[in-house]
Parts: sequence; structure tokens; C-alpha cells
Amino acid sequence: MKVLAEPFWVQKRGCLPQEYEDAVCPTERIEYEQNEVCVAVADGATESLFARRWAEQLVYAVSDRQLSSQDLSAGLTQLQMNSRQWLSEETLPWYLEEKARQGAFAALVALELTGLDSGGEGQWHAAAVGDSCLFQIRGEEVITRFPIETPEQFDNRPYLLCSIYLSESESSYRYASGFWKAGDFFLLMTDALACYFLKHVVLNGKPPDFNAHALKESDSFRETVELLRDQELIRNDDCTLLRISIS
Repeated sequence: MKVLAEPFWVQKRGCLPQEYEDAVCPTERIEYEQNEVCVAVADGATESLFARRWAEQLVYAVSDRQLSSQDLSAGLTQLQMNSRQWLSEETLPWYLEEKARQGAFAALVALELTGLDSGGEGQWHAAAVGDSCLFQIRGEEVITRFPIETPEQFDNRPYLLCSIYLSESESSYRYASGFWKAGDFFLLMTDALACYFLKHVVLNGKPPDFNAHALKESDSFRETVELLRDQELIRNDDCTLLRISIS
């Protein structure tokens, strides 16, 4: 199984790159040639302290198989223990201590790809908490929308994973699975971009062109997002895209 993973991101307009609070793994363009690949995107909640660090911890745990796309709960407790440990070692001003005790929050979407044979087909498993999304595309058709299927389903209070306690019941964890064929590609993205994506599908009957011909490098992704912001087609938020191509 040959998989090409290409991450793209841009911070909120008016913010510095170091203020970006999403996370993606892998962090750089990489080609895999193996029977199993695990990738993820997370969206740290701006309102919480250390949101980016928690988002990064989540996506790296998926990549390292500490968090499974088939059972998030199995590895989450250990991640929360790790988070409480590094938080206890932080020296914070008094006015941030209470916010730190509330924990950091993030949405997560994770994808595991498995090659079944050498015939260019395989299986995938995905997990999500919150409003970061995954789309599977074959040709010009979106054949999977997960976990959100329509633009109207986005709201201001998505379920989120907390760094110090179980903020929601496991019923908030969403799972999906299916099969891929060579030539398919998957798009994992955070909520602002995912909402635009679904609106485009509804209006045009096909997805926006986020394939290799349209986005060759990070600068072209940044230009695309800034143009959408200028046209008020996407809200001003951190935007992260992970494109997975299979051959």
C-alpha cells in the first residue's frame, strides 16, 4: 500500500503562526509504503489553556498507535494522566491557575488505513470527537462524510476531548469504517474548512478542488484560504487540511 500524506495549515487572520492551535500528524509531506498508516487532525479550543499542546498530544498518540481509531477510550486515560503530569510542572500566574485546572479541550478526527492485498484495495477505520471531519473522495464524488454530513450540523458547542477528565460520555465518540480503492483520497480538516467544504458540495454537487493539482504547496493553500476569507465564504479560524492519497 502506497500512501502520500500532505498537511497544510494556516492560522487565523490577524494572528501569528505561533498562535495556531490546531495540530496535524504527520507534520510534513511523507510517503508511506506499508500495510498500516495512522494519521490525525485536531482542533484545540481557543478558550482553553494549552489547547495546542493537547491537540498535538492527541494527534501524535494516534500516529504512535496509543490512540486507536477503533477505540479511543482505550488510550485516553493514559494521555490524560500524562497531561496532568506536565501541567503540574508548569509555573503559572495565579489568574491562570483556575483555567488550567479546567483542562484543555480539542476536537479530533483520526484515520487508520490498512492494505488488504496487493490488488489496490483496503480497509479504513475512523474515529472522531467534535467537529473536525473526514471526507473520502472517489473521482468527483464524496462517498464518505464523517462525522458531520451537512453544513447545518455545525454549532458553537461541539463535543470535545478534555486533557484532565472525561468531559463527555463515550457515546460522544463517533466511529466509521469502509473500504478504499487505489485512486481514492481522504481529506481530514478542522471545522471552518469542513463547513465550507460541505457548503460547496451542497451548492455545486461536487467537492472543491483540494487535490494535488490545486494545492501543490503550503503557500497555495494559504492563498486559497485567504481568498475564501476575503469572499466571506469561510469564517476566520485556524484552518488545517490533511490530504491522503492512495495508490
